[in-house]
Amino acid sequence: MRRFFLKKGKKYNPADQYTQDDIEEILHSVLIDKEAHKLPAAFLLLLSTSEDHKIQAAETLHRFLLSTSMKELLRIDTLFREASSLDWTYNWKNESPHALCPPNITNDQKVSVLGLSTFHLNGYFREKALIELASYETGREIPYMLIRCNDWVPQVRNTAMRLVEERLTVDYAVTFAESLLIIFKLRSLKRVNHEILFEKIVNLLSKKEAVPVLKQAAHSKENHLRYTSYKIMIHAKVLNKSELLTYFQREKEPRSRLLLFNEIINNISEADFLKYYFLLRKDKFPKIRVQVLEMFHSMNPQQSIEELEKALFDKNESVRSVARYLLKKQGITDFAPYYIRAIQQQSEENVRGALLGIGEAGRKEHLPIILPFTQSYKAEIVKAVIRSISLLDAENHQDLFLKMLMHEHIGVSKEARKSLQRTSYYDRIHELYRIYKEGKNSHSRYSAALLLSSLSKWESIRYSIEFSNNKDDHSVSRLGENQLKNWVATYNQSFQNPSQEQVAAIRDALKKYEIAESLKQEIEFCLRGL
Repeated sequence: MRRFFLKKGKKYNPADQYTQDDIEEILHSVLIDKEAHKLPAAFLLLLSTSEDHKIQAAETLHRFLLSTSMKELLRIDTLFREASSLDWTYNWKNESPHALCPPNITNDQKVSVLGLSTFHLNGYFREKALIELASYETGREIPYMLIRCNDWVPQVRNTAMRLVEERLTVDYAVTFAESLLIIFKLRSLKRVNHEILFEKIVNLLSKKEAVPVLKQAAHSKENHLRYTSYKIMIHAKVLNKSELLTYFQREKEPRSRLLLFNEIINNISEADFLKYYFLLRKDKFPKIRVQVLEMFHSMNPQQSIEELEKALFDKNESVRSVARYLLKKQGITDFAPYYIRAIQQQSEENVRGALLGIGEAGRKEHLPIILPFTQSYKAEIVKAVIRSISLLDAENHQDLFLKMLMHEHIGVSKEARKSLQRTSYYDRIHELYRIYKEGKNSHSRYSAALLLSSLSKWESIRYSIEFSNNKDDHSVSRLGENQLKNWVATYNQSFQNPSQEQVAAIRDALKKYEIAESLKQEIEFCLRGL
């Protein structure tokens, strides 16, 4: 797009200089492609002598903003501040924001134009836009006013805060609830202290008439809106334990679930906790299960033993670890018998946890009990066994890990790779290279490539050169390219000298395979004198 400059004092309309193709490209980018970074350019189209172009621009901006979240609106504010690349040399100080609004557009569209005007680089123009916005009482003006409450120009900031406070009535509760993300963002900013304004908004939304608005916001599909609704209801203390539990059971997003959970257990009575315990202990979030277990133990140390024994088989390592720690406080220190018994019984519910637990709390002599499970048809069982073997005696089971590296299930292959990485697998290079070249599964070949490119400084480089040339598997070629760049970047972190065989292998690889010329020169420079 062409750029235009203003001779000082001369009135001009930048959009008149654009070709029809320029205008159509900008509007299409905003309306159809949803490219937010083109909004400042579309806004500039309002500076046109053509009413048709101004109306098109206003309608496009409005339609884009109707589907914009509060999080995106904050980003658009930043985009406008960064729009100096558009050469905004227009005399905005003396321009009226209202003049940008074609007379034939709707009031709602005017709010969109004036709202974006509050994002402008020029402080005089932003303040005038705020004052113009104040003449509209649709509620859509409030998010723009809230954003300007943190403006870097005191006059603009004070005007915005005054206008927001004028709207602190129940009539605007819905809009304030929808703007909770911006409100909490304001509270976290350091330019000025927004605590007084925050408390006033909280007080508004804490009123009996406004609580239904918050509860409605808590059913939003937007994760951040639900989260901030919970936060403000908790802050306002308008929810009892039963209501919190109802929200907690329905909520899927981890951050919101943890927020609700922490409030549920805050100052909870033992009777209420026991009432909710059997629901909370099965929560899918491990951090919550850990806290529930710890609370139950603190309230009923002796009675908690049975529950702690069940938790020994939890699917999460941190829960199993906490269960063992709390049982040790009760004098129980040997956990292998628990896991061996469950493995021998092959309990559908506990066998995976038992296989993992024996690796964490068992000894080498327990290996014969778990090795047969490597033949299981269930990938999660095989993964658990491989992990436990690697914890108990990794070095002596490299053959098994190499075999499992070629497993048809990607998760099993990945676990085998992690297990090999815990060993000194330097003398298995030829087997790994054979898997890379001949492996039936792409994930097996990739795992072998990753292990080879993770070798020592001078041993790995020749493989990385080869991998970067893989034409059949982009994941392998990307791995090779990234490892080469990393090798060059970290070259001086190790001063180990290569053997003559390693130098020869690297030079052969450089001759055989093509890599970026800049990388090739850097590697050759490193090889000089060796």
